[in-house]
Amino acid sequence: MPSPLLVFYRFRDQNTTPAIPGYFAVSTAPDNVEDPEYNNPLVHAGILDGVELFNDSPEVIIRQIAADLEAANQGAEPAELVIAIHGYNTDLTSAKDRHLDTWRYANRHISAKNAVFLGYRWPSEQVRLNGKTLKNVVTSLPVLLSTFLGAGILGIVLLFTVHSLLVTLISSVAVFLAIITIALMLLRVSGYFRDSYRATNFGVPDLVELVRQLDQAVENLHIQQAEQAGQLYDAKNFRRIKLNFIAHSMGGFVTTNVLRILSDVFDRKSIGTIAGFEKAPDSDLGNVFRLGRLVLVAPDIPFTAIMLRRANFLKSSLRRCEEAYLFSNEGDLALRIASTAANYFSYPTSSREWGHRLGNVTVRPMKKAKDPQYGIVNGAELAANPLQVKLLHYLEINTLTKPVSLQQLEKEDNPDEESIANLFTYFDCTDYVDVKDGTQGRPTNILSYRLDRDLVSNTIAYIRLLISWMSGKIDTHGGYFNGKLTKDMIYRLAFLGFQDYLKTIADPSLFTEPMLRELDQSGQVIPLLQEFSALCASKRIQIALSPERYLVDVMGKEPTAVRTATLQAQPEVHQPELKE
Repeated sequence: MPSPLLVFYRFRDQNTTPAIPGYFAVSTAPDNVEDPEYNNPLVHAGILDGVELFNDSPEVIIRQIAADLEAANQGAEPAELVIAIHGYNTDLTSAKDRHLDTWRYANRHISAKNAVFLGYRWPSEQVRLNGKTLKNVVTSLPVLLSTFLGAGILGIVLLFTVHSLLVTLISSVAVFLAIITIALMLLRVSGYFRDSYRATNFGVPDLVELVRQLDQAVENLHIQQAEQAGQLYDAKNFRRIKLNFIAHSMGGFVTTNVLRILSDVFDRKSIGTIAGFEKAPDSDLGNVFRLGRLVLVAPDIPFTAIMLRRANFLKSSLRRCEEAYLFSNEGDLALRIASTAANYFSYPTSSREWGHRLGNVTVRPMKKAKDPQYGIVNGAELAANPLQVKLLHYLEINTLTKPVSLQQLEKEDNPDEESIANLFTYFDCTDYVDVKDGTQGRPTNILSYRLDRDLVSNTIAYIRLLISWMSGKIDTHGGYFNGKLTKDMIYRLAFLGFQDYLKTIADPSLFTEPMLRELDQSGQVIPLLQEFSALCASKRIQIALSPERYLVDVMGKEPTAVRTATLQAQPEVHQPELKE
């Protein structure tokens, strides 16, 4: 009997009674296509600490998750399903530990009684330089490449033993071919392309099916409730459940492609014209869900995802999210070296600038490069006229030799090109300094060392950063979950949203900095926004705040009207007044 697509576990904590139910969904797809599948991967791996097994079938467990969601949906606020997705180079143990930590943090520090948490594990493998890995690399070599490798080894021997012009020429060609083969073997060892394949062909379809099954299970509950009440089922009578995502690294690729597939291509509001992008899709997804918050942490996707060019295949799905956040870092070497170098072979671009990843996008310093402005850098412009703010103006890609503005890369002055970029709030954590979560030590560099914009200083800084990264001193790619402030922001934004997160800033027990305790008399959260900006500035984080978040969560404007105005914003066209 074949294994199910997914195996489920429940997170548990013996010390507390969780207010937020937590589940762990594991794709049963193997690392190699010929490997056996396991009905209980965690049992096979012997890593059950923090989770408990289900004795029921996946269908029964999905119904249990649906029941938890429906129970959470009976409160004052709509229920929310928060799905966390790990990234590249993450084995089963690491994925379980990361998701378990997220669930425990949410239960201990975040008041979100209307939430259900689901950690998703797609079949990534951790890079290990051991005998088994090397054996697999050699035994899986195609015959032609094996011939090149063997000929190269023989050629090296001949170069040192036979002194003949013809032998030297033939041996040199053989060695060259062997070098190419070794380069391909190193790419294999990196696991990047293998993870990309598994993410595309296993991770994305399995998660799509999981969401579809949950959607159907919740709708079945609604149908049963209607029948018990002697009424005809009408989906409009039931409140939709928010679907939120926390995606790290290649998990951003999985998430955005899942959203792309789940987005209804035949939704009339998402249909534009062949000649343009006149689309206004809403957030409703399937029969019971609504796309809520998208938190991308060091996403391994092209930075063009925030630009509405012809090449952007994500525009319709990303615009469906009610809130979107990006945590990035110029010094993310995993993306700058591994991903960018690997995608050099496959990403269709003819210039270096366009090959960078979204996780390396930075906020452009508003002052001198060596004295950047931290905190919210576009606060004054937002206060003056939010609908005229162009966030591409604040964003850049550093190519090591020079920073390039995203607005400069976008040559055509098309207002629609600005709209999707304006839906995101950007947290540039390049210079981030903080205490590591769970420690009492002194503040330290969490993700990278401070990077200057000139070539010489930048080169020295990157060499130093590379040494620290390889030695494990600094985690340039996953350190967001180690810093006290960034970890808290990521989880609270996913579970609470921006406005409710700002309100938690008033709690002095969360941080050591002095916090404001009350909103101003108008009910707006401007004082808390200012305090939030000061808090991030103290940690050397730069923020380009979305105009939508400012208008909706700070000024209290109506979300639908703000979204419509944002997508249609043109700097030289008068905008209608947004009502409360």
